[in-house]
Amino acid sequence: MSVHLAAIPLPTRACYNESDMVYGLVDTHAHLNDDALWDDRVSVLARSRAAGLCGVLCVGCDALTSERALELSACDPMVVPAVGIHPTNILQASVADFESVERWASMPQVAAIGETGLDFYWESTPHERQREVFQWHLDLARRLGLPVTVHSRNAEDAVLEELRLIPPPGGVLHCFGGARDVASRALDMGLYIGVDGPVTYKKSCDLQDLVRWLPLDRMLVETDSPYLSPHPFRGKLNDPSRLLLIVEKIAELRKITSQEVARATTNNAFHLFPRLASRIRVSRSIPEE
Repeated sequence: MSVHLAAIPLPTRACYNESDMVYGLVDTHAHLNDDALWDDRVSVLARSRAAGLCGVLCVGCDALTSERALELSACDPMVVPAVGIHPTNILQASVADFESVERWASMPQVAAIGETGLDFYWESTPHERQREVFQWHLDLARRLGLPVTVHSRNAEDAVLEELRLIPPPGGVLHCFGGARDVASRALDMGLYIGVDGPVTYKKSCDLQDLVRWLPLDRMLVETDSPYLSPHPFRGKLNDPSRLLLIVEKIAELRKITSQEVARATTNNAFHLFPRLASRIRVSRSIPEE
């Protein structure tokens, strides 16, 4: 039986109180459903709790990982699923895969649609087909009233164009690495910006300047596990337990405390993903046995 979240002692430096409840950090984008972490998922979640996390949005990239996100969510109240098909995976997806994602998206535990978006870095998937599938995800999100977690690589203008044409109920530009003017346009559209491990890298000066400027109430923290491990673990397998390294770097850049970053980003996650908030709050209200 899984341990109740309320029974987990969390590091005070990364937690805050809300209505006399203690909350920790929320990793709003992780792939615990990836083959690299799947066999070790129980240990990964244990480490994440010990590191001060109270929730993880487990994001699907295809039918298999979307189904795994649902499976993991059913086993652990810390995990909330998102379902979708990544733009670099759409040519391998069958009609049945899209039908499955659409069916799963209507389940009450699903907190978001994604990972979806556009990737013009790799030339293996035609841009027009990517746009069609992105539009399909956005339409699904609108019909179901769910936010989207958006992948954008070398495609910022096209991504914002699609989001303007089919505005979702809410969304985040995941692992943002674009320019300030792109971030500004995204903020004007009501989107959040996801900050990941690269903010800790020595040569990420432009990203660090962006994080100094970005409104704290529109920022989310992500690990994108098992990818993009923060310094000093760059190049190694990543997992949500390293989220605090990203939080501490943001606090350093903005000259505030880690607790302030934790409070803001967790509140932001609760606001953007109401089903994540509901699940975590219900889990923490359960008394210890």
